[in-house]
Amino acid sequence: MNIPRNQLIVIIILIFPSLLAAQRFQIGIQSSLNLSNTHVINKEDFTDQKRVYYPLLLPNVNAYLGYKSESFWGFSLEPGFIQKGGLQKDITIISEGTMYQSQDLRYISNFLQLPILADFYLTDRLSILIGPEFSFFLSSKAKGEHATFNTSDDHDQLEVSGIIGINYSLLKFLDIGLRYNHGINSPSSLMWIDDFGSIVDFSKQYYQYIQFTLRIKKNWR
Repeated sequence: MNIPRNQLIVIIILIFPSLLAAQRFQIGIQSSLNLSNTHVINKEDFTDQKRVYYPLLLPNVNAYLGYKSESFWGFSLEPGFIQKGGLQKDITIISEGTMYQSQDLRYISNFLQLPILADFYLTDRLSILIGPEFSFFLSSKAKGEHATFNTSDDHDQLEVSGIIGINYSLLKFLDIGLRYNHGINSPSSLMWIDDFGSIVDFSKQYYQYIQFTLRIKKNWR
């Protein structure tokens, strides 16, 4: 059956507002604490230490735009700022011919991030989320008690990672969540140096974090 174009336009105009009203759009702001670490592969080839990095507690803040269909699914965008990194303990650094006293170093990288998440609602309050995160590199430093080093030159501009987590609505305007993130690509490498200061090899590094989120939101049409 062919419907004349004018009638089709009228039907769309009449139906579209009701379809839009049936959906739920939300906007908000989200603050999080990340238990961040750096995963090093092939470290067993160069050291007998069980850990190269230890976790750091780092912040991030995001805007939030969410959409939920009348069914069980939705999606969300969370553009924001995040810090990622890890802690190395009792490290001796040689930089530009200078050997620095052994110290703990906090490796912290700053990013603009954009998680793009699919939301699957088990109930009206509880949902599972999964999707990619695109992180755009800003700067990176290694901060110690005796010295601070700029490590930005050793870092790629784009990091891609994957997120899986859960979200729960405590109140109409307040959500809490827990999620896990692990890098897909390696944006930097760890340099291995022998006792004479010569470079032995490199290991790829991947960011990872466990994140607790607190979100304030409101409905928006």
